[in-house]
Amino acid sequence: MANISLNKSTEAASTDELVLNVEVGPTSDLKVRQALAYAFDRASYIQALGAGVVVPANGPFPAGSVGYLEDTGDITFDLDKAKGLVEEWEADNGPLTVTIQAGQDKSTAMQLVQAMWQEAGIDVELAIADGNVVLTN
Repeated sequence: MANISLNKSTEAASTDELVLNVEVGPTSDLKVRQALAYAFDRASYIQALGAGVVVPANGPFPAGSVGYLEDTGDITFDLDKAKGLVEEWEADNGPLTVTIQAGQDKSTAMQLVQAMWQEAGIDVELAIADGNVVLTN
């Protein structure tokens, strides 16, 4: 599994993350995962959903906890780079389609992610279900 950390509400709180299935489907390809990461505008996501209350996360663990990493080397938002990677992948594989599966509580957030990824040229299907699950493949 691979993660894209989205945000956290306080230094001690949990984080929101997208969990990517790296075993099957297009997200098993590094180029696709990089395109998704470059297409994700964390600052816009936090502004739209966090209203200044949340801060960017750099992994699943808050500062001061076991497992916290100072610098994860996260890819930063670069829509042109994301579009280029999508075009390269599609030249070899055809249209790029990913599915986000999310619980009702994350539907608004995942619609925002869907719009960001679509702007990069990725066809994004959104499947909203009961519960608190966010998976992509």
